[in-house]
Amino acid sequence: MPRTIEDLSVLLSGSENYLIANPGEGAAAGPQFPSTVTPNIYDIPKPKRQYDALEIGFNRRFSKNWFGSVNYVLSRLYGNYAGTANSDEIRTPTTGISSPSAQQQTGVVSREGVNSARSWDTQEMMWDSHGGLDPRGRLATDRPHQLKVYGAYTMPFGTQVGAFQYVASGTPISTYVWSTNSAYIFVNGRGDMGRTPTLSRTDLLVAHELHVAGNKRMRFELNVLNLFNQKTATHIFNNLNRGQPARSSALINLSGVDLSKGYDYNALIRSTGDPLAYDPRYGMEDLFQAGTQGQFSVKFLF
Repeated sequence: MPRTIEDLSVLLSGSENYLIANPGEGAAAGPQFPSTVTPNIYDIPKPKRQYDALEIGFNRRFSKNWFGSVNYVLSRLYGNYAGTANSDEIRTPTTGISSPSAQQQTGVVSREGVNSARSWDTQEMMWDSHGGLDPRGRLATDRPHQLKVYGAYTMPFGTQVGAFQYVASGTPISTYVWSTNSAYIFVNGRGDMGRTPTLSRTDLLVAHELHVAGNKRMRFELNVLNLFNQKTATHIFNNLNRGQPARSSALINLSGVDLSKGYDYNALIRSTGDPLAYDPRYGMEDLFQAGTQGQFSVKFLF
């Protein structure tokens, strides 16, 4: 059975140690290093990432100059673990920071391919603000409904026209409040901000072949992605206080808080004394589907 490998902070021999281990198992089951006054009597939550889906599809083979397919998926992606391509750690261009990516000079929006994310690093990341241990819910890439329709028709004079239509539910967005330990906290659990708008895209393909000699042909193709230039939001800025990039005076201090009893995160943000502690971008769309893109190609087939 596959098991998650992550780094996490635990209390060993009276001091803080970071392990690369299976969270919630063996020495990685706890106790955690105490970053707050929460009693260390709980087990470190085990990772959960569960995908359930029902798929229905219809395909028509090429006949009488056309073919097509329809595919619908009803699904649920649930748990507390975003995966090695960490969709919980999104750094959109408005933050001015990014995550490194192998063999690229520039960074990327998501933190990808890591086993050293923040999820099990501190006590405050294990709790929501209502005293709930191990906040679980729909994960950040969950799209419950997805519909894909594709079809193509070859005209009597040889030109082929094809179209692809994709429609899917938006993804859940969760409020983050940042602490002095550089921890993002799901203060209201997962998905409290609702979802991004429904995502849809229409692609178009137009192709025509000309016979040159024998079995040699010239093929001309026009491929247009996002034909109607639908720049739908794919993320909503979710940092309530200024944590990306970090503003130290805006971060809440939970060192004296018993997380199991809950806390008022707004009161803690106000108690920082920073009049700019709240991030004005909170709730604003900050990442969008790419606009229309086109490619024209000429191929010589033999």
